Amino acid sequence: MAQKDEFERFMIEIENSKHPIDVELMNCSGEDLGPRTIVTICASEAQDQWDKELNKYYNLLMKNIKNPEYKKQLKEAQLSWILFRDKEFENIANMIDSPVDGGSMYPAMRNLQTMKIVRNRALELKMLYEDYTMIK
Repeated sequence: MAQKDEFERFMIEIENSKHPIDVELMNCSGEDLGPRTIVTICASEAQDQWDKELNKYYNLLMKNIKNPEYKKQLKEAQLSWILFRDKEFENIANMIDSPVDGGSMYPAMRNLQTMKIVRNRALELKMLYEDYTMIK
């Protein structure tokens, strides 16, 4: 039940977000596709966009950080996050897909969960970049 509440809070956060990727996700639609198929496709596309956003801010940080030790720490943190992401994606797939007998809502749920992970990291790096450039 707690996971359902967390997911509902996340969806409310997306609905209230002003970020262009979130707005695009909420406005995403497709002709002749069922609503769950649309959510599956749109969440996957949003994840790709969040991944680009994540890489943009990671690269901006690496470009702007002058201290080699801080760069090394950021790189190590990002590599650790990538390991976490991959394991978490695997965990989500196992938990959501394994009991499924072809239900159409499960791919949508999986894609929204994995998109959430990438989105959160992208926003963390964006905030770190904004804070770093503000105090620099």
